[in-house]
Parts: sequence; C-alpha cells; structure tokens
Amino acid sequence: MVLLGYARVSTFEQAEKGYSIEEQKYSLQMFADSIGEEIEFFIDDGVSAKDMNRRDLQRMIKRVKNKDASGIVVTTKLDRLSRKLSDILYLIDLFKSHGFKYVSKSENIDTVSSSGVLFTSVMGSVAEFERQRNSERVRENMIMMAKTTNKAISRPPYGYEVIDGYYSVKKEEAEVLKMMFDWALKGEASTKIAKKLNASGIPSKTGIAWGQRAVKVLLSNETLTGMYIHNKTRREGTKTFKRPESEWVINENHHEGIISLETFSVVQALSKSRTKICRRASDDTYLLSGLVRCGYCGYSMSGKKDGSKKKENGESSYGSYNYVCTGYSKMGICTHKAVKRDELEALVLERINDISNMNPKDITLKLIEEESMEIDISEIKSQLDKINARVQKQLRAYEEDLISADDLKIASELAKNERKQLEALYQEASKKEEDEQKKLFTKRVKSLLNDINSDNRVLSKQSIRQVIQQITIGDNGVTIDLYNPDL
Repeated sequence: MVLLGYARVSTFEQAEKGYSIEEQKYSLQMFADSIGEEIEFFIDDGVSAKDMNRRDLQRMIKRVKNKDASGIVVTTKLDRLSRKLSDILYLIDLFKSHGFKYVSKSENIDTVSSSGVLFTSVMGSVAEFERQRNSERVRENMIMMAKTTNKAISRPPYGYEVIDGYYSVKKEEAEVLKMMFDWALKGEASTKIAKKLNASGIPSKTGIAWGQRAVKVLLSNETLTGMYIHNKTRREGTKTFKRPESEWVINENHHEGIISLETFSVVQALSKSRTKICRRASDDTYLLSGLVRCGYCGYSMSGKKDGSKKKENGESSYGSYNYVCTGYSKMGICTHKAVKRDELEALVLERINDISNMNPKDITLKLIEEESMEIDISEIKSQLDKINARVQKQLRAYEEDLISADDLKIASELAKNERKQLEALYQEASKKEEDEQKKLFTKRVKSLLNDINSDNRVLSKQSIRQVIQQITIGDNGVTIDLYNPDL
C-alpha cells in the first residue's frame, strides 16, 4: 500500500498560530508507524490553501494518478489539504477514482463510507467559511489602515523600501526611476527602456532582468508620486479585476514622492497614445492615417491611392496617393473629396519643426481639465466655497433683520477682498500647471524631432502620434491639434 503524507502551512499561520511543518510531519509519521507503512512526504511551506496552485500538492496529485496500486493520502487536519469546499470534494473524488482514500487525523475522517463523505463535506464547509471570514477581516483591517495611517501595507515598488513600517526612498533606485521617466518622456516604449536597463547592468527589484511588462507596470504605479491607492483590484482565482473607483481608498500624501505628478501624468498619456495607434503604425504608406478628419462633414479621411491612369511628359502612370474623406467615398454625404498625401504630410512635418523652435508660452495646448488639478489647488477651492457659504448666511441674516445694512456691507466687502486674493492664487496655481505642461510638451517634441524627420517612415509615423492628436481639413485650411495629455 502507498502512503502519501501532505503537510502545509501558510506564512500567516506560522506567525500567528504557531503551526509547524515539523509538528505535522511528526504526527503523520506516527500514523505511518501505527499501520506499519512507509510514508512519502509532500510539503508546501509558507503557501496559502485558497486554491490548488501549490507545487507539492500538484506533485502529489501527479503521484496519485501515476500509481496503479491503492493507497492513502493523509493530513493532520482537513484544512491542510484545502480551505475551499469545492477543492476538497474534487481532491477526495480524484483520490477515490485512483484507488486512494483520504484520512484526516484530527477529525478522524474516513472517506470510504457515505457517512464519512458527508462529514467531510460539513467540515469542508466550515473550513471554507473560516477562510472567507479571515479574508474579510484582513481586508477590513487593511482598508482601515489605509484610511487612517500612512503605514506601508503592501510590498514597496522599485524605488522604495520599508523602514519602521513606512515607505522610505532608496536613493540609487530613485535615480534609476527618474532616468526611466526621462526616457519615457522622450517617447521610448517599455521594451526599449527594459533593453537599456539590462544593457546598463541595472537589476530589477527582484534581481532578475527587466522585461517590457515589468517596466510598463512600474511606470504606471501612482505610488511613485507619493500617492497610495488601496483596494484598487480584487482577485478571483488566478485572475485580477479592477474595482470601481468609488471603492478605492486614496491617500494623496502617503509618503515622499520620487516622480512629480505632472511628469507621471504625461507619461501615462504617452502610453495611452501608443496603445491607440499601434494597430496601424507599422504601415508606412500614410504617415497620418487615423489622424486626419474632414472639417466639412466630421468624418475621418483615410489613405487611398488614385487608381486612374494619367499621362505625364508622354509617360503613363497610375495616380497619386491621397487622404480621402470617408463621408464622400463611402457615404456620399460630403462634397469635399481629398487632399494629396505628400503635400499634407510635408505641411505637418514643417509645423512640427516650427513648434520645436517656439517659446513654450506661445504654444496652444488643450490642457488638463480643471478637475485633474484639484490635487494641487483643492484647498484654494475649498476656501472659496466657504466664503460663498458665509456670504449666503450673511444675506439670510440681513433678510431676517439679524444684522444691519452697514454690517452686511462691511462683511460683503471683507468677503470680496478675500475672494479676490484667493482667486489670484487659484489663477497663479493654474498658470503654473499650464506652464509646466507646455515645457514638458516642448521637451517631448525636441526629443522626438530626429525620429519624426527620419527616412524610416514607420518610425516617423509612430513618433508623430506622440505630438499630434488630430488634423482637420476645412474652410480654415489645415488645423492641427497638438497631442493633449488627456488625463
């Protein structure tokens, strides 16, 4: 007879409950000695029982399937096998189908009889309930900590370490992060950044080589700005899902930031822009595909070659390349037909080169909406709201003869002066935000200029999309909307 002993303990249980792999092994060995059989151990140390994705459990399952002889699988307790009822019943059924019965020493479970299977189901339900309740308590405690403290409640990302329970900046890693964001601002994708880091011999947080996904996830981590967001995701099995923003716990000043919020925001916008255009960016026939719109009907203008045969200098040739209005060619609702590809592309490239030499103050950008700037000027807005509320109270007091007209006049004048000062501060903060965006945009254009003017049209096409959001052909000629970090 084959006797397989399974022992498991999670990190939490080791710390809080004093469970021990050695204690479990001793108990299982005693069982083996009592029935006079040799036992083969399978050990998962520091592993949760929330699912079956455990190395030695899977190894034991494979052993059961590959054995022709009957046998026993034994654990010290039912919850060592699993804390999920469906997994317990699945495993017991699997063992049974391959001639193995399951024994739990503490609960004295025998899975051969129908009463034993029933008892196993009941105990499995209890184990699953305990796991779910423990998970709920842990989640509730974590949310409370996130709301009321600045303590580190998750592993620190690259650039940080935990000292005395709080995030602390690691200077060497912080310098690498700043370098990575500079590369990203120049339009370099995650894959290229990963290659640069590996070529420079800079290890990741885990000491292994950088990969495209690791770089992308890191560059999109708000923690690098000093903000901490808890309860952002949930797990179901092996899959992770994003929770609604209303469930997020956001602490805007949780720890010292490494990257400014402005720089972080622009990098996220650049990442979004690459995502939107990658599908067609490998076709170099039309540099501006997906960007050109007809100003007369509002429909897009797509690249199309004129197939008509023409004679030039006595030689036959097939038409030219154009951007054709979809409203004209496919729907027949527009009279504006097309623009020549080469002429439009030359004009756009000329405009981009002009922008690189402009003073940032002279650039017109569709800037971040006001609500995105509330992190910096929310206190000013709060004070303005309080003044407005105070004025309303004073007006009601006057209407009810609680204060005189002179008192109302004095109070109104005071509120007016306070509002004027706060509005000046608000405008100054908004202007500072706008100036910072323009500087970052100009810096990005200059860094991309060589790629935009490159003879490699695929490279040029990809780079243009990091500068231009839309091109409109209409009564006013060609209108170019510069790429806006739409955050």
